[in-house]
Amino acid sequence: GTAFPFELRIPEWCDEPLILLNGDTIQTESGQRMVRIVRTWNNNDQLTVDFPMQVRTSNWARNSMAIERGPLVYALKVGEQWSLKQDPHRGSYYEIYPTTPWNYGLVRSVIDDPVSNTTVVEKPVNGDFYWNQANAPLEIRLSARRIPDWKLVRGVAYQPVTKRYGQYDGVVDEKVETVTLIPYGCTKLRIVAFPCVGPVGFEPTTP
Repeated sequence: GTAFPFELRIPEWCDEPLILLNGDTIQTESGQRMVRIVRTWNNNDQLTVDFPMQVRTSNWARNSMAIERGPLVYALKVGEQWSLKQDPHRGSYYEIYPTTPWNYGLVRSVIDDPVSNTTVVEKPVNGDFYWNQANAPLEIRLSARRIPDWKLVRGVAYQPVTKRYGQYDGVVDEKVETVTLIPYGCTKLRIVAFPCVGPVGFEPTTP
């Protein structure tokens, strides 16, 4: 065999990878960003690396929250109506309009504990793959409530403000719905940064 070091870079979103050498686990420290394996390597040695992915949230403008898992950011799955248009200077193009509700806020439990309060669905990837809704290989399902006053203004969905203490203060529908998020790259209409809304019966108070 031949002795040499082998280094693996661990992405920031992975707390602790699972590394197997010929079926045996190599111990690593949680949070370690580089793993260095020094040994004598033999023909047919097999090194397997698995990066566990957990659903997590990230903070965005106006105290909104986005849903992430592994290296991907997720966006709301919104129904799309494509309309072919013609422009004398630009030629043919499409306008896309939403056909399903999009004005949702994430319920507080999803923000507080995204791992326990989301469901990840993985789908097989077969044949030619295109980054669109129909081929989205991953879904994240979670609870949300609609915000009636969040509407399009001149075609733009301006982000409502979530207060610094973590709740949107405006009117929110009583009904809790299960919504589906898919990878950002599979969407054309995108709601990514969500307000945070309280549970049913929540009455906001200013600390």
